[in-house]
Amino acid sequence: MKFSQNQSLETPEINITPLVDIVFLLLIFFMVSSRFTDETSLRVNLPESGSGKTLNETVNTILSITANGKMFLGNHAVKKSELSTELARLKEQPLIIKADEGVAHGQVVEALDMAKSAGISKASIATNQSR
Repeated sequence: MKFSQNQSLETPEINITPLVDIVFLLLIFFMVSSRFTDETSLRVNLPESGSGKTLNETVNTILSITANGKMFLGNHAVKKSELSTELARLKEQPLIIKADEGVAHGQVVEALDMAKSAGISKASIATNQSR
């Protein structure tokens, strides 16, 4: 008896193409469903105001002044002596000042004055809406 020797000697392979497709679909799903927000880690207790209006903070530069008087431009700490130089770089951008309600009025006025002298024409002060 003669047996056929034409048996295939190929090794079985696992096709990973569907696995790669699923991984890419999951990656796209999580990228689309995630939220991209610019949240600052600064906690500033804003004063309340009844006549305020809502501004879009994503297109504005934010100057935060904490209760102990430290200033942050965006998320970066700024010394008072460096503030006017930093603000001069932002000439045409609107500025929002988020000052803690415990900050002295003079420090907020001084920040507004520095913004004006740096060429910023649109500056506003952030408040919470009163209930």
